[in-house]
Amino acid sequence: MKNHFEISDYSIRNFALHISVAITRIKDGKELELDANIEKELGTSPDIDLLLSIVNEIEKAFQVHFTNVRTCE
Repeated sequence: MKNHFEISDYSIRNFALHISVAITRIKDGKELELDANIEKELGTSPDIDLLLSIVNEIEKAFQVHFTNVRTCE
């Protein structure tokens, strides 16, 4: 395990649902834009490396691209 991050079963299911909806929206061409304040907050999060790692794996597995996450680096 790379990041040693603990999460409850409920949170995993909730996260999976959100990712599923996001992938569906991306494939349907209905992406949501993050506003600058949210992007700025994400960029200073201590968990940003974990977030970017997860996003990278999802992009590879499902051939999708999360446009705004890359701007948070």
